[in-house]
Amino acid sequence: MPQKKIQKPTKCYHCGREIRDSRDLVEKKIPLHTRSGIRMYRRKFHINCIPKYFENLDTESETMQEQSDWIKCYELFRKLLGIKEDAKLPKHAVMRLQGLRIGEYIPNGQNTRALERGYSFDVILNTMRFSSVAITDACKNVSFKDESHKINYCMSIIMSNINFMFKRMESKALTDKLLDSNKEDVVNIVAPYQAKGGMGRVQEALQDIKKSNGESQEYWDSLFN
Repeated sequence: MPQKKIQKPTKCYHCGREIRDSRDLVEKKIPLHTRSGIRMYRRKFHINCIPKYFENLDTESETMQEQSDWIKCYELFRKLLGIKEDAKLPKHAVMRLQGLRIGEYIPNGQNTRALERGYSFDVILNTMRFSSVAITDACKNVSFKDESHKINYCMSIIMSNINFMFKRMESKALTDKLLDSNKEDVVNIVAPYQAKGGMGRVQEALQDIKKSNGESQEYWDSLFN
């Protein structure tokens, strides 16, 4: 007897989580940028994610901030890969960064903005800064088969650190929120960081971040102290 095809779970376009109840499933046409211009494509959402998705699209200040963070990611990755300023970042590098934004290898018919999944460009940017020493060392000392191999190797370094950075930034945001709410009993919500396993050379990385990336020393101290 022929084997039955295993049906893949239906996932929400906005949050990336599985839509378990058909009553919670909504299909909606949304605009997507293509090589031929903007076209409308049908995508599946949780019913509660529809207003969130369009609210994010309509928030001009957030859109501008995300675009600013994307440009910084683009420029830093080009610098780390040793690509001169008047040359474009290779397409494969662009696709890998945009894929990381939505939690995929590369985007496939998806916007890379306003989606509440993957990692924000802000998190990706700080992870790249944190990983800069390891990436620079790899570019100098590892033999790569071709450009794509080099890009994928550097992306693997970023991906190995990104959950750690996401948690640090999430903890800092929580601490700031509680402090802003005048919670005087908040003490050491962000625990002191101690290097473990493959996270070596942390202090060297932090010093490099403070010197070359224009971030305030107080910001990075608040993440790691």
